[in-house]
Amino acid sequence: MSGSSSEPGAAGGPGSSEGARLFVGVWPPPSVRAVVASLRGPDQPGVRWMGPEHWHVTLRFLGTAEVAPAVYALSQLSGGPGALAVVGPTSVRLGRELIRLPVAGLGPLAAAVDIAFAGLGRDPDHRPFRGHLTLARGTGVRGLAAPRLAEPVEWAVGSVSLVRSHLGRGGARYEEVAAIALGPVLG
Repeated sequence: MSGSSSEPGAAGGPGSSEGARLFVGVWPPPSVRAVVASLRGPDQPGVRWMGPEHWHVTLRFLGTAEVAPAVYALSQLSGGPGALAVVGPTSVRLGRELIRLPVAGLGPLAAAVDIAFAGLGRDPDHRPFRGHLTLARGTGVRGLAAPRLAEPVEWAVGSVSLVRSHLGRGGARYEEVAAIALGPVLG
């Protein structure tokens, strides 16, 4: 995650009407990132381990969408109920080239995001929401043992971010376009 672009009308800023590759997500706090970092395996050919700057849970991938309407949609979530995210403990393979750590507890928040972003970007996924943090990707992943936390770790999600994804040879770079605060976790 890099800095937020908040100057109205700036390229990609909240007042911009340009298209960008966007998603809505939440970032784990430093305490959770420190625990997840313990799962990082050794570097080896065909395996790219994700670093803490990449660890997020995507609530909805928008694809290419206009920034200004997406910022407005995000603002509709302000003050809504927070969520309790529960990470792990056992990672799973997704296909043959991805290891992910499941994150539970974010289904209602993802549903609220789908409502707020109705008509923007790609249509929401028709499958039930399954949050995760991506740990590693690449062709060498299929030969790795699935890492495991000693026990699940949780955090109270207090904000949601609109994020621009910049694709490149070294993987994606993320830029937080805007963030809103949520209310307390209910229940």
